[in-house]
Amino acid sequence: MAPDSAKKTIVVAVVGLLVAAGFGYWAYQKQKQRELHRAVAVLLKDSSTRMRDALGIEAAPPTLNRARFVKTFEGHALTAERNLQLLKRLNAAWDRALVDAADDFLLTTREILKQQAESHRHRLLLSESARELREHMGADDRTGAWVQEAVKRKEHAEKDYRNYRLAASAYTKLLEQFPASQQKVAPYLGPTLLIEDAALTQARRGALEIEKQVTLEIEKLRQLHTTR
Repeated sequence: MAPDSAKKTIVVAVVGLLVAAGFGYWAYQKQKQRELHRAVAVLLKDSSTRMRDALGIEAAPPTLNRARFVKTFEGHALTAERNLQLLKRLNAAWDRALVDAADDFLLTTREILKQQAESHRHRLLLSESARELREHMGADDRTGAWVQEAVKRKEHAEKDYRNYRLAASAYTKLLEQFPASQQKVAPYLGPTLLIEDAALTQARRGALEIEKQVTLEIEKLRQLHTTR
């Protein structure tokens, strides 16, 4: 074989190997991307489903067991936190844009569920502390010990109210931010798992209405006198 012909053969072989290696890496990269997309989609769908369930509970009649609902909200929040941590363990290098969008969505969802649980929990605590204050104020006893206990119970109710307001305010603000977070991952959720704006608006309005009612209740408590 002529020297030039041999060189051409070697060059062709090397180019062929490089092309094959490049195609192999491209195929490997695509496979890793598909695996990442599937893993992220599972986490997104789970958190979205839990949030939809939590928003649905908000529409339940007020006569139902609210303490049980708090446990449900807390369970959803804990799982949403787990989903966020699982996302952080994935190799984001295969699709950084998707992982960043998913991180924002999962973080927002976790905070919504967390603040929803907190607002309901502190609302229950406030109901209890308010009941205890009213019962104490109704007692026909104005001794020094009675006054001290009345002040203590009133402060307790005020603390529960502040905690409730903080959680409720955070919850309604996060509901406003949710559509933007959801839009980023919408292609990976699919239309059946997307939470409609109407449902978010209804949940926010309901939370604001409850906040108004609670504020009126605490204002009535503030009018109770702890001294003669």
